[in-house]
Amino acid sequence: MKKLLVCLTILASVFVSGSATQAIYGGDSAIGDTRVASVIKDSITSRTSFCTVSLLTPQIVVGAAHCSDARTTHYGLPYDSSSFTPYADFWVAQPGVDILKDDTSTRVKVVKGYITKGWSNTFPCTATSACTQVDDIVFWVLEKPLVASYAMTVANAQEVAALKSSGSEVTHIGYGYYKLLTDANPVDGTPRKLIGNATSLDNNQQGKITGRTIITKTSTTQSVCPGDSGSPVYSTFSGKEKIFAVQYAGYGGGGLCDTNPWPAGKTPMVQNTLIYPYIDLIRSEPLAAAVVAAFDSSDVATATTVPAVIATQKSATISCVKGKIVKKVTAINPKCPTGYKKR
Repeated sequence: MKKLLVCLTILASVFVSGSATQAIYGGDSAIGDTRVASVIKDSITSRTSFCTVSLLTPQIVVGAAHCSDARTTHYGLPYDSSSFTPYADFWVAQPGVDILKDDTSTRVKVVKGYITKGWSNTFPCTATSACTQVDDIVFWVLEKPLVASYAMTVANAQEVAALKSSGSEVTHIGYGYYKLLTDANPVDGTPRKLIGNATSLDNNQQGKITGRTIITKTSTTQSVCPGDSGSPVYSTFSGKEKIFAVQYAGYGGGGLCDTNPWPAGKTPMVQNTLIYPYIDLIRSEPLAAAVVAAFDSSDVATATTVPAVIATQKSATISCVKGKIVKKVTAINPKCPTGYKKR
């Protein structure tokens, strides 16, 4: 039965505000990981991460639309064209760096964006208004190549359908909070990653099922957080890793970075915009030709055969002890939180 699960209002407002924060709560270090990068706003020398993005090619990155005009004069206004000039100065840092220590001269400026025509950064949403969380995806074109070479293929519709059906493993990587919002010093400028699972849950947006999003879930001690907006989500399809979505908000109160104490046994879930429905946005962009060609080739190859994704992995539960406190952790590969020991 299709259920309407609404984001926790307070958390959702943080996710979509373009909150300047840095890494995934409870995640493992992703320093040096080429699959993730930080967006810097207003000054090339800023040491504050604005949002998270990922490379598709050396000059094309993908992220969340709500980061495109947050804290600008365009906020809340519709985009008159799918191709636009950025409404603020944005730079993308080198993939996987510590933005508190990186060489800021290696950051590359964003010069163009591609977004769904008519999209507006409007939240909360109504059934008739524009909505921040519908079509929440943007492609950025960089002034020059960020790296010498890079290629990441976008998963197609058949592959995503198989992923949803199997509930297979996915990887989130981001520059959002790595501690609770109430903890001291919850940021450190580095990316973190976590392993979760795809779900087949329907996502009701403005009273209808769009089929353009996917809900993922993480372990009971990890969560995607503010600052992870636009962060990539990867999975393996027929033995090849591909990007299939970008994260934009918590789901059903599933992002728990503002919850202290952490609710025992709660499984965080997040909403992610699928990329394949939006590939046509960059079809006319010369610098995105390789992305489109790789996607089209993959789409043709799987038109009649649904690819074999990795087998569904079952979750396990362990008990973790810290003094007299006992926590149960449920995940595919459960680990005890920092300071706890496995019992």
